[in-house]
Amino acid sequence: MAERLRAADGGYNAALSARIGDPPLPGFSQAPPIFQEEHWSEDLECFLSHFHFQHLREMPEFQRLPPASLIRALNRE
Repeated sequence: MAERLRAADGGYNAALSARIGDPPLPGFSQAPPIFQEEHWSEDLECFLSHFHFQHLREMPEFQRLPPASLIRALNRE
């Protein structure tokens, strides 16, 4: 996907590389996953604390979410 995105830039990357050489292109294959279940509760709380999303707290779907410890236990089974 990264290669496709770089190729679709209309030549900008090629022009830049011609001027300054090839820039380093970081990969994220060794990065931790975006979703880490052990931080689920904290991540959700952070998300819901943003003023654009505070109204979601009142939605039944969010009030019924199981605690992160239960999610971890179910994933281990």
